[in-house]
Amino acid sequence: EILSFYKKSGFSKFNFVQTVFGKLDEINSIEPVINGYGKGSFVVINGTKIKEIE
Repeated sequence: EILSFYKKSGFSKFNFVQTVFGKLDEINSIEPVINGYGKGSFVVINGTKIKEIE
């Protein structure tokens, strides 16, 4: 759903990383960052702007 907004805004070539895999009140050290999405609670999306939208 979010990717459709990015695509409509002219972005493509997406990369995803995610982190925060446990309950926030149980985390007491730095969480790992792994590629992809679907498992972590915090996801970063990086894309390349390929065209201007009029």
